[in-house]
Amino acid sequence: MKANYLLLVVLLFAIVGCKNRSGNADNQESKADLFESLADTVTASTVHAESVIEENAQPFKGVWVFELEAEADEEGGLPYGRYEVMLAINLYEKSIYNGFGWNNGGFFVANDRHEGNCNIVACKVNGNEADIQYESLSGAIISAKLMYDPKSKSMTLTDGEVVDAADVEQGMINDYQILWDETKLAFKSSVVSGQGHVHLEGTLSKAKIKMALNNPDPDAKVRGHYCYTKYNTPILLEGMVENGVYMLKEYNNGIVTGTFTLTTDGQGGWSGSWSNGEKTLPVKLNEILL
Repeated sequence: MKANYLLLVVLLFAIVGCKNRSGNADNQESKADLFESLADTVTASTVHAESVIEENAQPFKGVWVFELEAEADEEGGLPYGRYEVMLAINLYEKSIYNGFGWNNGGFFVANDRHEGNCNIVACKVNGNEADIQYESLSGAIISAKLMYDPKSKSMTLTDGEVVDAADVEQGMINDYQILWDETKLAFKSSVVSGQGHVHLEGTLSKAKIKMALNNPDPDAKVRGHYCYTKYNTPILLEGMVENGVYMLKEYNNGIVTGTFTLTTDGQGGWSGSWSNGEKTLPVKLNEILL
C-alpha cells in the first residue's frame, strides 16, 4: 500500500518537472486532469488491495471436504475403498466447541475399517501454509502440513510423522493411520461450528463472554459451556428449555454458582440475565458464524 503512495509522489514530481521544462501554461489543465486520474487509479488499486487482503486474511478458517465413496465387492458384496476427510478449523482462535471445550478444530476421517475425529493440538500459520499436530485415532500425536490455494480455495493436507507415540504400539498406530500421504480437499463453507451446537458471543454485564450450547434433546435438556473471553476457561452449563426460555445452571466443581435465563429472537439475537442469588446482571449474545 505504501508503495502505491510512493509511486504517486514520484509520478507527480515527474509531471511538475515536465511542466517546468516546457514552460507552457496550457499544460496546467491537462496536468490537473492527469493528477486526478492518477489519484483515482492509485486509490482504486489501494482499495482493491485492501479488499484482497481482507478476503484472504484468514485462509485457515472454514470447512473443506474430500469423499471417495465405497464400492461393492463383486464377489462378497462387501463395501471397500471408502475414504472421507472433513477438515473444520479456525487456526487463529480456539473458537470451535467439541462438547468439552474450545479448540482450533480438527478433522473427521474414515476408511473401510475405522472412523473418528482427530483434534488439532498445536498449529503454526505462515501465510498460506500451516504446520499442525493432531491426535490420531490411535492416540498418537502426528505432524501434518496444510497448504491453502487462494485461487480454488482448496486445501491440501499432507500427512507427516509421529511426534509423540503416547505409549501406543507401532502396530496400532499404523492400523489407525487413515490419512493418505496427501489429500486435496475442496472448500465447502466458511462457517465452522461444533456438530449440533450453537455458538454465541456477547457480554455478561460488561465482561465479554462466549457460549456454546447443544441443540435440545427430546426431553428438552440442554448442555454446554461458557467462558469469559479473557480467560477462555470452560464453565459447565446444564438446564432445560421450556416455552422458548433457556434456564441454564452454571457449575463450578459440581456446585451451582449461577443461573442464566435466556431467550432468542429467532434471528440470531439472545438476551436475558445471569444471577447468583445475590445479584442479577444483564446478558446479551449473538449467534456467530465461526
